[in-house]
Amino acid sequence: MIGNVSGRSIGILDGHEVTSSNIYKCSHCRIRNVSKIEGQVKLQHYHSFVAFILAGEKFATMLDIEPILPGQGELSAAYRLLE
Repeated sequence: MIGNVSGRSIGILDGHEVTSSNIYKCSHCRIRNVSKIEGQVKLQHYHSFVAFILAGEKFATMLDIEPILPGQGELSAAYRLLE
């Protein structure tokens, strides 16, 4: 059973990271510090999104996605999806 609640389908909001790079970046990239050596800062650029998934007893399908923009978290993108 994937997502059946009392015979009904459910909506699922789930965050996903799709790409990351230590070299390439764009204006929509989020940035995180992945430093491992003390004194040397190493930044990683990445893209992530929140997906809205509809799931029933025998199916699950993604209905829409919303990007998580720089300076935002999963909740910001999730609220935009729900609107």
